Amino acid sequence: MIYATGVRERMHNLLAKAYKVMLGATLIPLGLVATFGTYAIQAWTGQSDPRLGGVIWLGCLGALFQSFSLLFLVLYRVSGKALLDIVRESLRIATTVLVIAFAHALGFYGVIGGFALAELAGLLCMIFAMFSTFETFQAKTLLPDTVRLALAAVGIVVFAAFAVHFVPFYSANPRLLAALRVGAVGIAALISVYPFLHLTGALSSAEARSIVAVFKTRTAVTDPTTA
Repeated sequence: MIYATGVRERMHNLLAKAYKVMLGATLIPLGLVATFGTYAIQAWTGQSDPRLGGVIWLGCLGALFQSFSLLFLVLYRVSGKALLDIVRESLRIATTVLVIAFAHALGFYGVIGGFALAELAGLLCMIFAMFSTFETFQAKTLLPDTVRLALAAVGIVVFAAFAVHFVPFYSANPRLLAALRVGAVGIAALISVYPFLHLTGALSSAEARSIVAVFKTRTAVTDPTTA
């Protein structure tokens, strides 16, 4: 509807807000998973293979590429076009087939990295689609939010890493120790997410109030006593 009106300012605001929400919803969680995911795996399965760290990092990188690829895909389809959508999927499939074909030569990390590369190929295609479709889509307007959210994510991860050091060492049960570390990371992230978002300017006071209002509305709708 906004695209059909042809109002550049409204379209620019839509693209900027969609990008910012997606960046915040992916960068912070994936940063935590990439950094502390080995603790979660050890707590869940009891496994502590050192190779898991690399797999988690590559998996999170691929997930980040895929998230923005899908976001740009949805925004691109708003224009009514579909050609580059087909090109994107073809690139992903072709890259995946090549990775599978040369899996033996690529090795374990090469295969995981190859799947991330397939998502990157799709993302690059959709970035081209966005630039060629929307005149208001400009990298320089997205850079400030990217820097702010990246700084906030780094701050949250560092604070969580600091909190992990306060977990008492318990060598008799490694799985319990890993579970305690996961809990410490979760609590530290919940405590620090708003302060870091606010300090870096990634989340304004008006945006914070809007988020709170959304949760209040959902609570009022789901609460049977309000009927």
